[in-house]
Amino acid sequence: MRHVRAWGRRRRMADDFAVELRRRRRRACAVRLSDGRLVAARVAATPLSRLRGLLGRRPPHPALLLTRCHDIHTCGMSAPIDVAFLSGEGQVVKVERAVPPGQRVFAGVLTCDESASVLERFSQMGAWVEKGDYPLVPSSL
Repeated sequence: MRHVRAWGRRRRMADDFAVELRRRRRRACAVRLSDGRLVAARVAATPLSRLRGLLGRRPPHPALLLTRCHDIHTCGMSAPIDVAFLSGEGQVVKVERAVPPGQRVFAGVLTCDESASVLERFSQMGAWVEKGDYPLVPSSL
């Protein structure tokens, strides 16, 4: 566990890659899909950018990595999304495909207590990450 000073008090950070992204002030990273292809992902590290997520955007749009996040919503979304919940080490612990617009957290599908970050993209046919994968490319962090 690392400790980072934020908003005047100490906070524990369980996800090392989120700490590294913030330290380097990265706005994008690379994601390896299950078929081996690399795609770009934007990083949402601030509370406002995490709240907005893919809201107001239309496909095709790059994937989005929401750091320090374990639940999402799709209220106001224009299209279904694919979601992957990542542990503190960057391993995929839960995957949901084609989550329809208008879903809320209490639906049960959109939350994962053991996750530290969420990777999402507009739903597409073809490869996405699978449970057990480590999709974040270390050299891009």
